[in-house]
Amino acid sequence: MEWLVGLIVLAVVVIVGMAIRTAVSNGRELTAFDGVAPGIIPANPNAHPTTKVKARELLPDPPPPRFNPPELLMPWMAGSVLPRGIGGRDVGALLVDLAVAGYLRIDKDPAASAKRKKEKSDWILTRTAKPVSHLTGAPSDMMMLVFPQGQPGEATGMDAVRRRGSGTAGREVRAAILTDTTQTLGFAPTQDHAVRTALRAQTGQFHQYLRTAEAVQIRVDEAASIFSRYLPWAIALGEAEHWAAVFRDVAQSLGDGGFTATDAAVLSSWGNDLAWFGGFDASGFDVGGFDAGALGAGAIDLGGIGNLGTDFTSFSDSIGSFGDSISDVGSSFDSFSGDFGGSSGGDGGGSSWSCGSSSSCSSSCGSSCGGGGGCGSS
Repeated sequence: MEWLVGLIVLAVVVIVGMAIRTAVSNGRELTAFDGVAPGIIPANPNAHPTTKVKARELLPDPPPPRFNPPELLMPWMAGSVLPRGIGGRDVGALLVDLAVAGYLRIDKDPAASAKRKKEKSDWILTRTAKPVSHLTGAPSDMMMLVFPQGQPGEATGMDAVRRRGSGTAGREVRAAILTDTTQTLGFAPTQDHAVRTALRAQTGQFHQYLRTAEAVQIRVDEAASIFSRYLPWAIALGEAEHWAAVFRDVAQSLGDGGFTATDAAVLSSWGNDLAWFGGFDASGFDVGGFDAGALGAGAIDLGGIGNLGTDFTSFSDSIGSFGDSISDVGSSFDSFSGDFGGSSGGDGGGSSWSCGSSSSCSSSCGSSCGGGGGCGSS
């Protein structure tokens, strides 16, 4: 009985501690640009006057949605401007960002599924033939952690990634994310800097879009591209399940009023955009008798297109399951103590900010300053 009492006491302490931390974070004063809307970075930020605002007053509740990712930041840098700091979500976003960019492929593990293991363990990551020699920093460290042999075709399970992530290699990935963020921004993300505050607002606004997005807001022909491009952000911000459901709803609208050649072309392009995720290879994407790989030969079988909605529901569920697995893997990277960004740190004093040199404005994936995309951006 004593153990139960102890467990209850521990739970209360944790809940109270989280509440106190949230209250302290929301009450902290942040440096912000004076006279501009939250999230706006002036043309000359170093010369622009600043003011102090309470964190809780930075954005209204709910904030207005932002339809594009934050400036400057890669998806896996999101935690650096949020109170939580860099953590497992960012590591998960980095892994998916690399997949979307074509460096690895994600498939369900049929052997594990046959043994009825938990869904979150049923995934195989396979390195593709895409060269990685230009990757540096966190993306390079992540590829080495996942594929220690460094060979195309090398495959590893999520459980192995989880184990490696709980060791020194995992700490190095998180440290590299912090270093990459510092180089991109031109200042430590632990500093209270007006640019950081603006990026925090942008991240909150984009989060609002991801959590409230509806299928009717997205054009069918660009849905798969947007889905893949924003999925790393959805993982970093905890909205992967909703984001997958939105794409499912868009997919289910295909064929409304009759399946057309345009719908077939859209589906084929989706196969290319989603080739990083098992089952969506354009050369073999088969949905109820529709073979996207046969489009070029003009041999389109529409006999089973009615199953399309069911198949995309399964895809949505798979993405949700993979998101759970990513979260589980990410938690192993959270097993370290230490400062990896977040709301702690000094006030930054009068430090200047610049975005002009390749050292401070280029991501480790090669994206340029202000891209806001992922490892595949340019």
